[in-house]
Amino acid sequence: MSLAEEQLLPDLVLLEVMQYLSVDDVFACRLVCKRLEALARHPNVWRHRRIDWDRDCPCAVLRLAPCLRAIVCRRHGDGYSPYYSNAAFETTKCAVTSLDIEVESAWNGKKSHPQLAHFTQVVRNQIALGRLQHVTVLSGRPGMYLRRQADPLRGVDAFWDALAQSSCLQSLRFLGCVPSATQPLQSGSSKSSLLLFKCRLTRKSESFVKAVLAAHTDTLEEVSLRGSLYVDDSAVSSSDTTELLARMPRLRRLKYDRLSPIDALAACNTLKDVSLFPAPGCSPLSLEQPQSNILKFLSEANQLRALSILFGPGDNIEELIEATLVSSALSLEHLSLRGYKAKEVHQVLIRALPRLPALRQLTLHPGDLEECDELLLAITPLSAPALRRLKLISDEDAYNSGYGCGHHWLHGDAVRATLVVNPLLHIHLWNPNACCSDFECDPCATLCHLEAGWNFPGRLVLFAHEPGKCPAPEDHTAGGRKWRSIHMPCNRLQ
Repeated sequence: MSLAEEQLLPDLVLLEVMQYLSVDDVFACRLVCKRLEALARHPNVWRHRRIDWDRDCPCAVLRLAPCLRAIVCRRHGDGYSPYYSNAAFETTKCAVTSLDIEVESAWNGKKSHPQLAHFTQVVRNQIALGRLQHVTVLSGRPGMYLRRQADPLRGVDAFWDALAQSSCLQSLRFLGCVPSATQPLQSGSSKSSLLLFKCRLTRKSESFVKAVLAAHTDTLEEVSLRGSLYVDDSAVSSSDTTELLARMPRLRRLKYDRLSPIDALAACNTLKDVSLFPAPGCSPLSLEQPQSNILKFLSEANQLRALSILFGPGDNIEELIEATLVSSALSLEHLSLRGYKAKEVHQVLIRALPRLPALRQLTLHPGDLEECDELLLAITPLSAPALRRLKLISDEDAYNSGYGCGHHWLHGDAVRATLVVNPLLHIHLWNPNACCSDFECDPCATLCHLEAGWNFPGRLVLFAHEPGKCPAPEDHTAGGRKWRSIHMPCNRLQ
């Protein structure tokens, strides 16, 4: 484009084009003329960009950009990235909407302090700029505790105090790390703003969790409070936490450790989506009190639309499902079951399906795909009239543990018969496997269905209806991205 042509274009058109330029190209535009130099500082050029501190010339970006969608503060290697000794982010006027902060995954805790003291200033600065809405704190080592120190001006204590007292955040997530306190946190934010909160609930994080829940009772909609990652004494049964959850007028989605009493939440009319997880190393339902609490909740929570249960080895699966049917048989649309005794789960489901007329999605975690054949044959328009998606999810190591060849299973009688009877059903396979080259089954030897992308991570959709005419396109796509799929027409399944 010549300078003459550039002068004919209005600013809005140039800004629209500059949104799609790389960071380097935006910097280059500054050297062309004063008009482009000014436009290179416009918020529309930057507000959608996500900057990785280790890769994207962050200091120069912070000096030029008035705002950013996200910055990823990532550490790597055994030492510190140059980022951690740079004060540019502590004082920048570039307002960020989302911060992803990766903390040092050291066990002794000492290496975390310089980073977290720095991140404390980063968070406080971004809060002051008024654009920050989302913070994610993650560790390269799952289960790391972020320990408070005696000195309140340095280390992790000031860091998570700043997060707990923020009144502008909409989401706060701790992934692979747990905020840990030697002294209880007395209070959180004076203004409720959080919509989403995710944190491991342990004895060491309990005061932090309670402070956050109490401060954001009026706005929280989604809460995830799973227990400890490891079998230790840090698991906690917190009735105080349950009471805080029960007072939330907008709570709609909850992931909760089954060791905590949950029956008080049965009357929460806004709560539509619940996931229940056992404490590590034990089955809480084998204990009389947790069992009665869970069963009472399931039998009284008639507002549920989605339920996910991770079973423990001592759980009575049929008792759990029966309790669910008492209250939610007519309303439950999504059901996910995972854990021990896969065959028993399938037998219970075969009996329960006719009593779940609204069930649209069923998610299972089979040890072997062939274990699902009997359940597949039980799925008919009469037994499951609303079922449109069956998700079969394998573990990451399933290929090495006898999960079976998904390609061979796809050619089996059960899959064919099920899709013939249920042409609107979509079977979703996660991380589908096929035979290795040394030991091939007959279907793999024929090299058919290559579009499946066997042995690659992701989702594969099996469907029989006419392509392009699905009444539920969301069963084929997510976020504008199509999943891999195999069309299996009912009239010529093979």
